[in-house]
Amino acid sequence: MERALDLLARKIGMDPIELRRRNIITPGEFPYDNGAGFTYDSANYPLLLDTLEKAGGYRDAIQWKVKFNQFAKGANSSLIAGVGICAEIEDTGSQFSETARLLLKPSGDLILYTGSSPHGQGLETTLAQIVAEELSVPMERVRVVYGDTDLIPSGVGTFGSRSIAAGGSAALDAARKLKIQLIESAAEISGLRIEEVKFQNGSLLDPSGATFLGITDLFTKLNVEELQENSEYRMSQSTFASGAHMCTLVVDAETGKIMIQRYVAVDDAGRVINRVIVDGQIHGGVVHGIAGAIYEELRYDADARPLVTNFMDYLVPTAVESPKIEIHHIETPSTITLDGARGVGESGTIAAYPAVFNALEDALREIGATGLKVAPASPERVRAAIARVGSSSTRTEARMSS
Repeated sequence: MERALDLLARKIGMDPIELRRRNIITPGEFPYDNGAGFTYDSANYPLLLDTLEKAGGYRDAIQWKVKFNQFAKGANSSLIAGVGICAEIEDTGSQFSETARLLLKPSGDLILYTGSSPHGQGLETTLAQIVAEELSVPMERVRVVYGDTDLIPSGVGTFGSRSIAAGGSAALDAARKLKIQLIESAAEISGLRIEEVKFQNGSLLDPSGATFLGITDLFTKLNVEELQENSEYRMSQSTFASGAHMCTLVVDAETGKIMIQRYVAVDDAGRVINRVIVDGQIHGGVVHGIAGAIYEELRYDADARPLVTNFMDYLVPTAVESPKIEIHHIETPSTITLDGARGVGESGTIAAYPAVFNALEDALREIGATGLKVAPASPERVRAAIARVGSSSTRTEARMSS
């Protein structure tokens, strides 16, 4: 769809970002029925494009491309520059529901049992941060436990950018329930009204802000070994993340090699709970998308035997091939999740694939090479697309001569 938009923009002589801006859903139209069975909850798509254009330097990139190509042509260079953009949306929070169980010990330590299962994306840190912020305690007091169905009724796991949307909401719900339980118990013990009691920094405060009951004392008076709350939070539907990305690259017309010069990602993942982790997810996703666009390919012979069996044959981008990625955030809190967050795990991949391809086609268009329909855009395929232009020109000249 994003490549089709660029083709349409070229056809009618309109800037690709302007074509998207004229047709994009505006904030006043949410919730928005997309006509294909999904309802977009909330977003600010025009702001994504505006940020890409201004803070992301889209206009500067266009000027750079023009100057680069003029200089390369004058120098008889085989290098060609191109700029591509992409606007993307991603449904996040698959399966909608998740469970959480939160235990408070007399020491003030908390244990969060979650049905979400991290696989390296920093989920333990983010879930601990959600609980710690809600209960106003240091993150070091929160331990996250996952992957054990003996300790929690059920768990859906991690996929479809769902962990913070669904799992984070369940953790927050359990933390809020625990806070209410603490306040109600303290109010009953002290004779204060519930609205007069606050829980902060692991202590219960009276209306003056003074501590009148610590956690250890509360457990002693209640004569219990632990307090706990459970949550089985269910989202009403998916919540949709969105983004606008830009890629600038240079193609060597002689070798077919593609060199990404700059990559800018503007993303709206709702409330950003941990900026470092979200940025890391976007970085990984973008490189994944770049890999699919120009590197990674599963090839088979005529008998369906795989021809790629190791990383000498299956190209995975390393730090050398990965560009510097500039990230900007728009925060439109989700109206579906309890924590206001949306998923972000796949946003970079979804956007990078067409952004890179649009930039490649923009470059090849400079020499009349169009219609590179197959990914990955390997040097061989790029050279073949350029060669077709030469063959077509030769045939045209031959016809004119005859």
